[in-house]
Amino acid sequence: MNDTTVRWTVRYGAALHKHLKGGIKSILPVMEKLGVQAVALKLETLDVARIHEKAMLTMAANRRLPINQRAITQANRFFTGTIVPIEHTHLAAVSNDACVKRLTGTVHRRTQEAIIAARNLKHGMAKRLAAEAALKTSGRHHQKLLRQSDKLQQHVRLLTRNIISVQEDQRFNTSHRLHNEIAQILAAVNLRLGILKNKARTNTEGLHKEIADTQRLVVKSTNEVVHFVNENAKQNTR
Repeated sequence: MNDTTVRWTVRYGAALHKHLKGGIKSILPVMEKLGVQAVALKLETLDVARIHEKAMLTMAANRRLPINQRAITQANRFFTGTIVPIEHTHLAAVSNDACVKRLTGTVHRRTQEAIIAARNLKHGMAKRLAAEAALKTSGRHHQKLLRQSDKLQQHVRLLTRNIISVQEDQRFNTSHRLHNEIAQILAAVNLRLGILKNKARTNTEGLHKEIADTQRLVVKSTNEVVHFVNENAKQNTR
């Protein structure tokens, strides 16, 4: 494609775009002029059809204007009007009319296909963006849950250490108290036994009474120890 043809292609695309926007009041002279220039450039109907198709695809891709059924019909009329001078140069007018109809149908069909492809592409891009956004949101939510889980685990570990520490303190206090209680009981029993020993040497009359008192002391002390152990067990089970 030489420079002159390239410039004509640009003019054709600009005129088509302006026509579809409704910016040309009298379109027939424009189409006739483009057709005459195409004949001078020795462009065939198929060449113009390719240029027309490319111009429509470019407008659809760039979204310069909405490509709907009305725009497609207007574009087909513009194409048909432009190639009239080309067709007049051919001898077989009837065959050429049929060819024009076929080419017009081909242009219409391929333009429709291009529009559908552009819509599918737009829909696919929208779905992909939505999926990426959902993935990012899910990732942030997952990270938030992980952080909350870590904090909860740390809290549970701290609470467990505190419970163990309290239980150890309770066991120590209980052991210490029980040791003191038993020591006091043993000291009292030992004292009573010493008294009994001395009285057995000097006076046997009060021996039975002291033995009975000592037995009561042992029973009482034993009951206190048992009571203390039971109370401590109840506290540990709460």
